[in-house]
Amino acid sequence: MKIRPQYVKQSNPLQLSVIQFTDTHIHSGSKTLLHGIDSSETLKSIVRHINELETPDVILLTGDLVEIPDEESYLKLRAILTELKAPVFCLPGNHDCPALMYRLMNYENIKTDKLIRGEDWQLILLNSMMPGEMYGYLDKAETVFLEKAIQDFNDGYSLVALHHHPVKVNSPWMDTMVLENADNFFQILESGHNVKIVICGHIHNELELCINDILILGTPSTNVQYILDSQQPGYNTKLPAYRKITLGASGLIDSNITWIG
Repeated sequence: MKIRPQYVKQSNPLQLSVIQFTDTHIHSGSKTLLHGIDSSETLKSIVRHINELETPDVILLTGDLVEIPDEESYLKLRAILTELKAPVFCLPGNHDCPALMYRLMNYENIKTDKLIRGEDWQLILLNSMMPGEMYGYLDKAETVFLEKAIQDFNDGYSLVALHHHPVKVNSPWMDTMVLENADNFFQILESGHNVKIVICGHIHNELELCINDILILGTPSTNVQYILDSQQPGYNTKLPAYRKITLGASGLIDSNITWIG
């Protein structure tokens, strides 16, 4: 299996600067509200904030790009993302249509490459979307790709990005939509010894924990945030957000969440 990485230029050779935002849930047409929030407007606010105050080398959009996967929704999102100064790499979530995403979201600074490399780090983007299902699953092609990407980068460090959370978050309802084959996923990660960090979306909330020296980060949505510790889905008053991740040449990681009010 041949993997062609997309190389990005680092503004600082000693670190790769990454911004993650996720679960943009853009609506087509005049229907723009997601549980009372205009998902297009909150994303535009985040784009303006990033352009004014951040200088990322790369931006990752980790799934659920649109609420309903139609062409109009992706084109609406595309128009917003082209305002960003940095390259944006997208991966699909359970609300997306991967084929449509791949067709429409390779435009100007927007890309769907699955393997990105800087000086000392590579970013591996996975498709955990299962058609017709809310939970996540990595099929054979994805696990083979993941294994090969890790094996081929022995001299550097790896960040793995996917939409679905690979660990339970103690939520009675959200944990029914976890990555189903997470055990196999972590076996692959631990076999390579160079995977330092996994990032995900899907949970519309913060997550930070460490499993066998691998940092697991979940990031809030660019619009509404969930109440996880309830029996049924609920929404809180937390603001839209994105995550900044700095990947050092020595393998050190620094990360923080920025809330946009």
